[in-house]
Amino acid sequence: MVPFEDDVAVNVGGSRIPLDRQEWFRMDQVIEVFLGYLDAAGMPPWIEWRSLARVLGAGCDIEA
Repeated sequence: MVPFEDDVAVNVGGSRIPLDRQEWFRMDQVIEVFLGYLDAAGMPPWIEWRSLARVLGAGCDIEA
């Protein structure tokens, strides 16, 4: 379990993006993602993307 609560925010490009508790990575997960990238294996299956359209105020869904 990560030590952060829901709605802790990161500031990116002038936008405040609140994160859910399950969106933080543990160090072992970060290592797995970087090793997958290094080996050209792609993203691990446990990574899920969410639309930031509502958070950023866009009028349509943003697909990853």
